[in-house]
Amino acid sequence: MSTEKRSKLKRLLRSHRPGTVLLAQWLLQQGVSRELQARYRRSGWLEAIGTGAFKLPGEMVAWKGGLYALQTQAQLPFQAGGITALDIRG
Repeated sequence: MSTEKRSKLKRLLRSHRPGTVLLAQWLLQQGVSRELQARYRRSGWLEAIGTGAFKLPGEMVAWKGGLYALQTQAQLPFQAGGITALDIRG
């Protein structure tokens, strides 16, 4: 793996919040091409969990990690609502 690709991976791992989803579109914005995403998947650095969504190997991702990705990476105004919001609030 070239030095440039290693530095992209290191930067990605440093900025990753454990237990959250990594969106393919966000990875593109971070300079990780689709080809490089596929290479990371084949190498075991990323695991696909759906179309356009990855996680790090060995991590457990819950709905909160997906919601976090939608809010921060996709910058979509999603929020937990209804019973879920009341349950979180206590």
